[in-house]
Amino acid sequence: MILEGINDIHKANIIHRDLKPQNILINLATFKPSIIDFGLSLFLDQTITSKSYKRCGTMGYMAPEVIENSGEFKKPYTNKCDIFSYGIIAHMLLMEFNPVKGENYDQTYSKNRECEISINKAKANAKWGENCYIFLTKLLSKYPQFRYDVDQALKSEFFSQKFVVHDKEESYV
Repeated sequence: MILEGINDIHKANIIHRDLKPQNILINLATFKPSIIDFGLSLFLDQTITSKSYKRCGTMGYMAPEVIENSGEFKKPYTNKCDIFSYGIIAHMLLMEFNPVKGENYDQTYSKNRECEISINKAKANAKWGENCYIFLTKLLSKYPQFRYDVDQALKSEFFSQKFVVHDKEESYV
């Protein structure tokens, strides 16, 4: 459901740029997530300049291409930076840890910038099915051109498999 919210944001030509667990609220009655805090978001319209593509967000959740955008040489990046951030969140939910978090800010910065992510394929697939590793890998690609966009992520085979939840089979959509 978080991806559906990201899809709505992207359809409105908005890049959130600060997706992290603290910016996702869960309605306890419906368990439906809501994405909040659009303070760093970027509305993609005709008034965008290169200065609009600044480095912003929260270290440990930023896409590598956003981290690299510092100084005078800012390059446009796409809404796939939100997909990377979602990938970190998905990894945290599925594998129970942030894959780029270091012991201090400098280590987190380095791991995040270099995209030093090692996903345990056997553990991911054993825990969540054979499509989990591919799903996480496609969300967390260092290079945006190899990263899922929101439509590809929503159509991932990961969401079409069955999971056992409280001894009942359910599918995630």
